Amino acid sequence: MPAPIDPLLSLPAPTVSRRRFQMTAEGWGALALTGWVLASSLMIHVSLTLLVFCSLVALLLVGAAQSLRNLRHIDATRRLPEQAVAGRPFHLEFELRNRRRLGTSQSLVLTNHWQAAPASRGNSEPTIFFGGVPPRGHVTERVEITLPQRGLYRLAELELTSRYPFGFMERTIVVGERQDLLVYPRLGKLRRRFFEAEREMHPHEEGRRPGPASVEVDYHGLREFRDGDSPRWIHWTTTARRGRLMVKEFEAPHNRDVALLVDPWLPPNAEANDEAFLELAISFAATLCVELCERHSLHVVLGIAAKQPIVRHGQSSPRLLRELLEQLALVQGTPETNWDKLLLELPLTWSGQVRITAISPRRLDLASLVRSVDGSPRSRWQRVARRIMEVDVSSGGLRDYFELHPPA
Repeated sequence: MPAPIDPLLSLPAPTVSRRRFQMTAEGWGALALTGWVLASSLMIHVSLTLLVFCSLVALLLVGAAQSLRNLRHIDATRRLPEQAVAGRPFHLEFELRNRRRLGTSQSLVLTNHWQAAPASRGNSEPTIFFGGVPPRGHVTERVEITLPQRGLYRLAELELTSRYPFGFMERTIVVGERQDLLVYPRLGKLRRRFFEAEREMHPHEEGRRPGPASVEVDYHGLREFRDGDSPRWIHWTTTARRGRLMVKEFEAPHNRDVALLVDPWLPPNAEANDEAFLELAISFAATLCVELCERHSLHVVLGIAAKQPIVRHGQSSPRLLRELLEQLALVQGTPETNWDKLLLELPLTWSGQVRITAISPRRLDLASLVRSVDGSPRSRWQRVARRIMEVDVSSGGLRDYFELHPPA
């Protein structure tokens, strides 16, 4: 499990001047050879040797002029993916466009720099070779990258280099623009045991309407009358038509409100195991967000007990999922979690039918916290306290409900 990273990777960018023109090792060798030929021609007074010297000088000058010209009026664009998930490969797309009317730009090397050097699997700073870009044309290349850590990565400008035509001179220019790439937390798979536990916590009630504690009920359908069913819920119109007793079937709307509470706790002197447990908790929460936002008619609440608590909620949708994953991608571990303030804000976002899952890298005992907020009774919390499910990822029991996807 990789250690969590800071939300903003802001190490100094590679030092690259806007334009650089220098002689390569091969160029210095050619220059030394040219000097030796000149010295020989002056000593032995052979015109043919002088002609060779002039040819070498012309070669160096032509090479320098072509190297300078080769990168004129070249634009570069880097396209980021719509979303990037830690541990999963994604593609960066690079495009070079030649704005010249005449002359193909040849043998170009484009380098992608990060303002930080993440320890990724594969080549995180790829070098892309473009054989040629025709005049008034463009060429596109794609590169696959995998990053194992969530967070906000800052990409520096692109570096375009050419040694065309002879390799004696190297010209480098900086093109494109700086960009930010947000990498979502690593995801996993919910095991069958998780769905079984979910059904056990919220059983389907048939043939009887939920008690007065329920805020609302859903009409589910009709079925034949059974012993123990309430006569109050007999549907007389259908009974008369079919000639047998038919009873209304109700279902408590247990899927209307779902709250995920994340405890981003880290001890003051966090070790690798502490950081790994926090990352596992965040990955489990992100996977639950994906599962819940794929369901219909669900109100999802995400609460993060950070130093400044974060609450996001809305109707299940791809848009809400992106917002929740963005918040989880930016979570930083802290020993100063603020549950008091979070617990004061949360009940404003849900109804009495909410079910709560609290995820933490430690033993949390949220049930005791909701009874002692500000030292006063919280009736809203008392009604939902029995529906709180706590998950301590450090206890080892999480493997029965969840497993991380292996890194690509």
